[in-house]
Amino acid sequence: MGGEEDNDDGDAGCPEGDSAKESEELFHEVKCNEAWGAGEGDEFEEDDEREKEDQSVKRSGEDAAISPTCFFHLHFGHGRSYGAELNQSGKSVDAETIGNMKRTKNARGLMDILERLFAAYGPRDWWPAKTKTEVVVGAILTQNTAWKNVERAIRSLREAHCLHWKALRDVSEEELARLIRSSGTFRVKAKRLKAFVDVLWKDHGGSLPAMLDGEVEEARARLLKISGVGPETADAILLYAGDRPTFVVDAYTRRILRRHFFIDDRADYDEVRGLFHSELPRDVNLFNEYHALLVEVGKRHCRTKADCGGCPLAALRHEGER
Repeated sequence: MGGEEDNDDGDAGCPEGDSAKESEELFHEVKCNEAWGAGEGDEFEEDDEREKEDQSVKRSGEDAAISPTCFFHLHFGHGRSYGAELNQSGKSVDAETIGNMKRTKNARGLMDILERLFAAYGPRDWWPAKTKTEVVVGAILTQNTAWKNVERAIRSLREAHCLHWKALRDVSEEELARLIRSSGTFRVKAKRLKAFVDVLWKDHGGSLPAMLDGEVEEARARLLKISGVGPETADAILLYAGDRPTFVVDAYTRRILRRHFFIDDRADYDEVRGLFHSELPRDVNLFNEYHALLVEVGKRHCRTKADCGGCPLAALRHEGER
């Protein structure tokens, strides 16, 4: 993954994710062994006929899918019409805009994946955390470890009344390391948490909203300057703690897109992220749900060794069918 030295991520934003590792300094850093690159962006001819907007959500079968308009109307906004939601530019995302999401090959393909996963799994209600502080702490602790280990560390912090910014500022690095021992490489992660908290208080008065405010790319750049915060961790914090429209690219995302021929081994992290940003509306609810669904299918079917039996994406062209 992008970044150097202490700024590389692991599976940030990917609870229960699995990752490749390499030895670097005090702990194993995750490096992308999966390869990715931008896919084709050829324009499609006009659709023969758009799917009916009142099509029911199907929750079983490899070919289960719903129309884009129906999908957003039924889910995003939790019962509100998605047309009433706002995208980053402040314009209403209406049925026409949603329909235009299918105009390129990549956009059609990405929407097809999203529809099938949502039909199979439904809303994932991510991130698995009680507070925004917990989201940030989890995003840093989940680097290069299983989510169950992060849950134990967060439980330890909560029991010590150390899951708020003032407590994280005042606790010693040694005590913090002890509390998060279950997360693995706990001394390094304690340094990273303290580095984040130091910047939060020094530059933003202890206010997370202030830290994540402004243009998305500017806020992202601020996060990337913090020791231990790489692209994946920064995007996870922005999306899940800041409600900012940026897509989180993790090991599952790369593996699924590569196995379905959207990407190859020539692209870096930002190119994969850019694929979602260029082909889909930059919307928080959309990116949140899409990433969570990719993690779900990744956990069930798309680990290092693929298990395509019963996968909602099995009917789509994928590795092994060449």
